[in-house]
Amino acid sequence: MKKILIMGANAARQKTLYFEKLLPGEVNRAVQMTEIPSGKGINFCRALTNWGRCCGAVIQFAGGDNGRFLVESLRQEGLENYTVNCVSPLRCCMTCIDRSTGSATELIEPSGAATAAECDEFVRCFEKNIADASGIAICGSLPDGTSPELYNRVAQAAVLNKLPLLLDFYKNVEPLLSLPGVTLKINREELGKLTSCSNVPEGLKKLFASTGIKQAAITDGAGKAYLAGDGILAVYSIPELPQVANPIGCGDSASAVFFSELLNGNDPVEAFRFALGAASANAESWVPAEFDPARGKELAAKVKVELHKFD
Repeated sequence: MKKILIMGANAARQKTLYFEKLLPGEVNRAVQMTEIPSGKGINFCRALTNWGRCCGAVIQFAGGDNGRFLVESLRQEGLENYTVNCVSPLRCCMTCIDRSTGSATELIEPSGAATAAECDEFVRCFEKNIADASGIAICGSLPDGTSPELYNRVAQAAVLNKLPLLLDFYKNVEPLLSLPGVTLKINREELGKLTSCSNVPEGLKKLFASTGIKQAAITDGAGKAYLAGDGILAVYSIPELPQVANPIGCGDSASAVFFSELLNGNDPVEAFRFALGAASANAESWVPAEFDPARGKELAAKVKVELHKFD
C-alpha cells in the first residue's frame, strides 16, 4: 500500500460540544461532548485510514498537557505519527454543534510559535521518514508566529525525492505553486483570498496565469466544487444530504481521498468525485474524518460532473 507523509504542524486537542439548540448570548448547556486529536494533518491521516487505499503518517508539533493527550490518543487510535516536542503548549479547539440546524461554531485557541531549533527538528524528522513515502501532503496552517520557511523546507524535501505534493493551505502558499508535481486543494473562500476573485473559474484562471501550478481543486461545502488542469475545468454538483451531523473535517477528508486516488492512478476527474463523496459522508458523521467509505462511494456516484475547456 502506498504511503503519504503528512505535514500537520498545527495540531489540536479537539473538544466538540453538542447542543440541542445553540443560542448566542445565552447560557448554553451541552448534552454531549467528545474529545479527540485533530487538526488538518491528523484529520487527513484519519480519513486516509478510513478510505483504505493509502496509509499515512503525520508529523506535528506538540507541547504541554494537551500535547501529551494528543500523543496518547493517537497511539490508542492507531494513527502513525511523529511528534516534535515543543515549549509552547498545544492549542485546544472547541467546536459547538447546533443539532437543530447542523451548524458548527469553532472556537480556536492561539498557538505558540515553534522555535528555530524545533523547526530544524521537524525537518530532520521529515527527511528521516521520507524514504517510505509515495507522496507528501502539507496540511493546514503553522503555529502562530512560526516562520513560513518551514513550508519551503518540507516542500523542497518532496522535490528532491521526486514525490507528488498536495498543498492544503493558502497562507504563504504562493512560493510553492510553481514546484513540480504540485496539486493545490483549498476551498472557495481561500481561493478568493489568494486571487481577489469571488468567481471560482475566474480565480482559477488568474491563479494558473500567475503561477506554474498544473492542477487545483476547489471545494465550497454543499456548493459546487471545481477541478482545473490539463485544459479541463470540471464542475461538480454535490448531492443534498438528508441530515448534516458535523461539517468539521469534510475538507480534510476530500483532500485525503483525492490524493489517495491520484497516487493509485485514478483519473483526476474521477478521483475528485470520490473525494467529494467522502466529504459528504463525513458530514453525516459526528467525528471529523471518521466516515463510512461505502457511504462515501454511494454519495460519489450521485455527484454530477460537467466538463468545460480551461485555457
